[in-house]
Amino acid sequence: MQTSARRPRHALPLVLRGVVIRRDKVLVTKVGSTDWTLPGGSSLTGESAETALTDLIFQASGQQVAVGPQVADAIAGEWGDRTQTTLYGCVLRSRTPLQLASESHQLAWLPIEDLPAGLDDDALSAITTWRDHPDRF
Repeated sequence: MQTSARRPRHALPLVLRGVVIRRDKVLVTKVGSTDWTLPGGSSLTGESAETALTDLIFQASGQQVAVGPQVADAIAGEWGDRTQTTLYGCVLRSRTPLQLASESHQLAWLPIEDLPAGLDDDALSAITTWRDHPDRF
């Protein structure tokens, strides 16, 4: 079942992130001097969350994925600047070299057991949930 990324006007802005695991490593991205995070971004087009996240991950990394189940949902930020982040488990569809979206981006396959300290708790929880999920294989 596809989930629409379209939200009512009063809803919080939606950020979609994907947990992409290859062997014992997870795909992470960094833009400029920000902390490492899971790949994804905002979708304002009204397409399904699954389609939007597939496109966002491909645009950022060149990796083709199939979006699986939702593995976490979080609300973050200060009042007036809050966002809802929905995290999905993703299955890697191809083994291609990482392709940077721009010079300001960094991408890496980092070991799950040695992730950077800046990765937020919701992302860490989603990684653990997807790593142990039966639909990942």
